[in-house]
Amino acid sequence: MFGKEDRRVEHTRRALHQALIALVREKDYDQIAVREILDRAHVSRSTFYTHFAGKDELLVSGIEGIVMTSGRGHAPTSFSLPILEHHDQHRQTGRMSRQTRIALHGRLRALIARRIREDARRSMVGIGEAPALPPDLLAQFVASTFIVVLDWWLDTRSPLSPVEMDEVFCSLVAHAVHGARTASP
Repeated sequence: MFGKEDRRVEHTRRALHQALIALVREKDYDQIAVREILDRAHVSRSTFYTHFAGKDELLVSGIEGIVMTSGRGHAPTSFSLPILEHHDQHRQTGRMSRQTRIALHGRLRALIARRIREDARRSMVGIGEAPALPPDLLAQFVASTFIVVLDWWLDTRSPLSPVEMDEVFCSLVAHAVHGARTASP
């Protein structure tokens, strides 16, 4: 019974995330009502609130699903390719308003920064010396740079593939971080 229940929970959460994705392509995020998400996902209000406190929590959960499960423990840029691939799938089927993208990418930037900051702090445990770059600064820099690269890619409708954009992003970050570590104060 437990396995069957887990599948139902996963199915419900997936349906809700897909409904939200479809709706953000049709209208501004701020104008989407929970009722619209429920109708699109064929989920009851009580079921929705069993899983999420509101549409913001649903949104953050979807972003975390991509960010937090991608390449943990590797380079601070390991989240990039899965997010670019996700956007590539959706940029072929429709566009969202600039206002919605700003709202969503603000949340994405915050989640990326949190993940990088946590990973950087974990990797420094027991080292004893100050890192070349403060973890908070590195996290904010990498996350903000990613959003700039992502927005440029989407705005220009660049023909570069997700893999190529990942290489561009990683190169920008590596160059900047390496330069910061070798530059004298």
